Amino acid sequence: MDDIRTELERLEGRRVDYVMARSRTQSDSAALREIGLSGGTFYKWSQEERDHLNELAQKIKREAAFRAVIILQEAVEQAARVKVEGLHSRNERVKQDAASEILDRVAGKAAQRLEHTGEGGGAIQIDWGEVAINDSDNPG
Repeated sequence: MDDIRTELERLEGRRVDYVMARSRTQSDSAALREIGLSGGTFYKWSQEERDHLNELAQKIKREAAFRAVIILQEAVEQAARVKVEGLHSRNERVKQDAASEILDRVAGKAAQRLEHTGEGGGAIQIDWGEVAINDSDNPG
């Protein structure tokens, strides 16, 4: 992040504004709208400069994502303990929700079945992860 800061300090105000806005948005035009800079002004900057600014924005975005992942990874054990503590709640709904979520995450969600019989007597049975057609008139 120090390299990015050094590069940002070398830029003039509108370019820094653009880089920061671009790191938070999905397109050049969204960043330009956010900072109130016209496309005409932006496209007067050289292609090389625009590419460099967009590269800086992507570095900032990646750095922020990386830091967020580290924070989440450090909190995983604590979050799991909170879920388990929910099993000891006095509120029956909290207990049930905690139990279901823990089981879903560890053992996988329970298979769900949907069956529909059509006018011709054929049935379609859908199980988790697979589709089976059960036609009693046409075995096999």
